[in-house]
Amino acid sequence: MRNTFISKLSFVFLNILVVTNIYAADPDYISGPQVDDFITYMADKYNLDQYDLSNFLYNAKYQADVIKLIQKPAEKLPWYRYESLFLQDNRVKAGVKFWQENAEVLDKASKQYGVPAELIVSLIGVETFYGNNKGKFPVLDTLATLAFYYPPRSKFFISELEHFLVFSHEENSDPRTYLGSYAGAMGYPQFIASSIRNYAIDYSNSGNRDLENNTANAIGSVANYINKFGWKTNEPITVEVSLKKLNKKNYNLIAKHIDKLQPKLPVKKLTNLGINLVNPEVKSKNKFKNNYNNLNTSLLSFEEKTGKQYRLGFNNFYVITKYNNSQNYALAVYLLSEKIKQEYQKTKVVMQTKKV
Repeated sequence: MRNTFISKLSFVFLNILVVTNIYAADPDYISGPQVDDFITYMADKYNLDQYDLSNFLYNAKYQADVIKLIQKPAEKLPWYRYESLFLQDNRVKAGVKFWQENAEVLDKASKQYGVPAELIVSLIGVETFYGNNKGKFPVLDTLATLAFYYPPRSKFFISELEHFLVFSHEENSDPRTYLGSYAGAMGYPQFIASSIRNYAIDYSNSGNRDLENNTANAIGSVANYINKFGWKTNEPITVEVSLKKLNKKNYNLIAKHIDKLQPKLPVKKLTNLGINLVNPEVKSKNKFKNNYNNLNTSLLSFEEKTGKQYRLGFNNFYVITKYNNSQNYALAVYLLSEKIKQEYQKTKVVMQTKKV
């Protein structure tokens, strides 16, 4: 009965936080009545030590840079600028190296979860350059700053702070030791705390869900995450299309559906209206008709310097956006995965030739 009352009280408390920010700008440390209430809530709900919680939170430092960065995410950039951040040759080469070094566990995870190895590699490559850029911000400070000093998303980050403190307790670790992104994402795959608790796995049988130093755990956890969100093995991800043959009437029929991520448009309907594949190789193999016509898709636009590029985004494209809710992000992951796969296959051919 007491837990029910506290849950209801916390619900009210969390919603007040969304519209309230009573603190002065740029304090040195996290403080205030909302923090007191949160500590009480955590201690009662999870039976955590109130002294430890107070020690952790009242010694957490306010991070002014976090507030600045969260308001300017790279995903808001136009595609032609965004792609240059991730589709460089050095990221492809590093991806091939990461694949070679972790080939056995990647092959195992790919078979077990039905997620292509190149996609797992690409996601880790986009997130942290294969573990080289895991983040420099203390996660406890970051989440406390965003929870108590960023009203637009305080409800979300209060929840993440809750998950983070419970996760560190479950792992018997000190929450002050974790470093991550300006949004509190951690480890090789940059999982937020709720994702770690729901989708991270001990794929190496090491006894913990370490995503910071354990590549096997990171690989298995990424594959598990993508699988759980509905990845469909051997289905397409995205293809480029042209709208040039659409007349004005037909364009108006689909205009309101452009850039809606969830695939709800029948491919056959779009092709009947005049949407065509751009890639002649795919056309010649008749893949579009055989593989795609009976699927639903989304029609997405990407801003190039010379105009807009259009693509169909299928279920698997939509699944990638569950990792980061951005069509730019999903396209970058897909294109990088294709480049990594091509280069990795070349290295395998070279190695086989040398053995002969």
